[in-house]
Amino acid sequence: MWSYVARESTDLETPSEEIPPEEIIDGWSSPYYQFNIGLNFPFLERFSVGIDSYYVFEKWGKLKEFDIGDIEFGASFSVKF
Repeated sequence: MWSYVARESTDLETPSEEIPPEEIIDGWSSPYYQFNIGLNFPFLERFSVGIDSYYVFEKWGKLKEFDIGDIEFGASFSVKF
């Protein structure tokens, strides 16, 4: 899955280190890319729990500077209606 993302960041207390404040125009960040990988565990037909990892980067050339410490992690809980 590929994502092209713009983020509104005026409500954030600590903006991302990936996006310098001078690149934020009218509260919106410049587009960036991210690789996502994770696992999703469905249960009871309507629910699922997931764990994910994300690697965010602004420019394709920065992939050469990959650092394992830049990987972010997340969890999710979903309900189907």
